[in-house]
Amino acid sequence: SNEVGAISVKGLTPKGRHGNHGTRIAETPSGVLNCIGLENPGAEHFVKEILPDIKKYDVPLLANMSAGTIDEFTWMAETLSVDGIAGLEVNVSCPNVECEGMAFGVDP
Repeated sequence: SNEVGAISVKGLTPKGRHGNHGTRIAETPSGVLNCIGLENPGAEHFVKEILPDIKKYDVPLLANMSAGTIDEFTWMAETLSVDGIAGLEVNVSCPNVECEGMAFGVDP
């Protein structure tokens, strides 16, 4: 039997992203800061090209999704609702750049 409870995939977005340029990780006296920029191949590419390889491990897979609008979140949920993905994790804290960066999870 497999001892892994589940695999949680790095954040996916509607379209692939190259992430941020320059310094992405900085060490401080209090810890480490990162600013990766949600680098990922995009949801459709993940489902078509990467998911088939992960499915062979026979472990529940949780897909983390980020989007900029509610419509994009809807599209992401539909795109990632496929055989092999056991659940969705919704990142409502970013990359919302509207409303001065206010997170979706905040009620103005």
